[in-house]
Amino acid sequence: MKKLLPLAVAIVLFFSLPVVADETDTKRFVDAYLAARTATQQPDATVEDLEHYLSFLAEDVGYQHLPYNDDDSRHPDGKKGMREGMTYYLGKSKSFSAELVNYTYGFNVVAIQYEGVHEYQREGEPLTVNRYKAMDVLEIEDGKVSVIREYLE
Repeated sequence: MKKLLPLAVAIVLFFSLPVVADETDTKRFVDAYLAARTATQQPDATVEDLEHYLSFLAEDVGYQHLPYNDDDSRHPDGKKGMREGMTYYLGKSKSFSAELVNYTYGFNVVAIQYEGVHEYQREGEPLTVNRYKAMDVLEIEDGKVSVIREYLE
């Protein structure tokens, strides 16, 4: 038993140290990612805002927006598809806010829980005010987001 105690302590320290070291970097990533995503939803959002957000993503990013889309497949032109889809909505929001509630990470995955308000008006329709709670689960590969799973409450 006495021989196993040092080994157990070494294993605990080995797995604990990277978590502490990664927490600051993960928080910076979460803040930067959420700020970049939020910037694309503002009334004055620009192509530069969109490109900054897209810089977080892998070229073959997969995107799933539950409950509206259940396909999270990665595609060689995934980032191009995101660019096209997001360009259509660029600058069309009346206002948008997202406030970080919580985040967690592990196993090359970051889960970001946030809530906010989105005001938008589709052509010929009255103003819609949507208060939302959401969670983005991001798979990270080679320092880029490779899969996005967006959950809305």
